[in-house]
Amino acid sequence: MFVDRGLLAELNLQHESIAQPDAEMRYPNGIEAAIALSWAKLDEESRVVAMRLGLYAAAPIPLTEEQVKEWAKSLRSLVNLHLVVRSERAMVRLHPLVRQFVRDKVQGVYVTLKLQVAAAIVEQGTPIPNVFTTEQKAKFALWIPHLQVVSDELSSWTTLVDALRVLTSLAHLNYGQGLYFSAKPLYKSALDLSERQLGADHPDTATSLNNLATLYQSQGKYELAEPLFLRACSILIKTQNATLQRIGNNVIHFYRTALAAGLPDTTLRNHPLADLILPHL
Repeated sequence: MFVDRGLLAELNLQHESIAQPDAEMRYPNGIEAAIALSWAKLDEESRVVAMRLGLYAAAPIPLTEEQVKEWAKSLRSLVNLHLVVRSERAMVRLHPLVRQFVRDKVQGVYVTLKLQVAAAIVEQGTPIPNVFTTEQKAKFALWIPHLQVVSDELSSWTTLVDALRVLTSLAHLNYGQGLYFSAKPLYKSALDLSERQLGADHPDTATSLNNLATLYQSQGKYELAEPLFLRACSILIKTQNATLQRIGNNVIHFYRTALAAGLPDTTLRNHPLADLILPHL
């Protein structure tokens, strides 16, 4: 197969062996072979950096100051060989074809690398609150595609805590923009994961219950939110010996809003927490 020089120009790959057109030059895998020529010039450290970057999403990758300094030599090599584009000092991206090439190098090996990348994305990209400013939204937006990669592709290499942080942060981002339809399955997935892995009465399960209940409340689905709020409140009182004054703002606010909107108080009056909640309404 002849090298497609138009595609090479788009890819912006350079190598002395393809610098001059040669009608007789053939590569068995076309562009992949061209990328491989540049790959062969990298030292092992630079290859590891490239593979790390390849595990991120096909989007601009924000770098920490520590990464900028630690990877300085490798980033120069990758940029000089046109395997990485550096749009800013702390922002890089891989061309999709280069990304696929380095991802193929990682598959089946480098488990530690996957663990490190997944943890780094979660650490830098979370947590995302369910209420945020326009400025914060712009910052979070850089991490959304990478968090999605962790959720879709690297979940086997994340801790349970990190998996919950990713699901909840993605849900919060949608919730904060009023995208309730998109937020709901993420909140439900976080709740399901917490219940299965941590147990029905774990404090983190209570947090997931509260998040889903808040979503339903925002949609005016008070009958769906009520049992979730009550269950979350019960878990925290039981497991953390907490008082209603400490944890009950959400449930009290919910009932004040829901009862005013016409929700019957039957469930509350028959619930063990009735004597704690009713005096505040």
